[in-house]
Amino acid sequence: MKRTFRNTILAAVLAIATVFGATAGTIAATATTAEATTYTETRYSCVQTGFLALRSAPCYDDSNIIYQIWRNGTELCMTGQRSGSYGYCYCPAAGCYGWVNTNYTTLGSTYCAPSTPAQAPAASAPATTGTVRYSCVQTGFLALRTAPCYDDSNIIYQIWCNGTKLCMTGQYSGDYGYCYCPAAGCYGWVNVKYTYA
Repeated sequence: MKRTFRNTILAAVLAIATVFGATAGTIAATATTAEATTYTETRYSCVQTGFLALRSAPCYDDSNIIYQIWRNGTELCMTGQRSGSYGYCYCPAAGCYGWVNTNYTTLGSTYCAPSTPAQAPAASAPATTGTVRYSCVQTGFLALRTAPCYDDSNIIYQIWCNGTKLCMTGQYSGDYGYCYCPAAGCYGWVNVKYTYA
């Protein structure tokens, strides 16, 4: 009777050890798989106008954009997976993985020459007061608008990078001020509550 009881206990202990060992092996394998993501190279966004799209699939389609990279020099940790002109990467700024067209990236340096903005003709531009302000938002972007009011239809440029220079003209309407934005290469209205001097 004692031998049978001891054998039963021994079998139960062995079964638990086997299950625990398999589970531990699965957990270890999962951790190894998660840690196995290595980055083959670091590239940086580099576009002349607009934004670089981080996409859910390696093809040009408005429906697969998961993040818009507006700032040149944004870090892209490439995984080595490619499909045509697209490379799969981790974008720390977005906090997620996605596909980017590598034709609009640069390798080995955060420097990317900005596009030369078209200067507005001096005759048609209002005189500036010399006041310079800078964009400052907690989340999202500061909108450069065609009119001094909040409306999605009047956005002409999205300022995603805090510290973007705004040359104020001195013309105000409520919380909005009219300015020249060198990054956009044009004039527009911004909500000055989301700027600093």
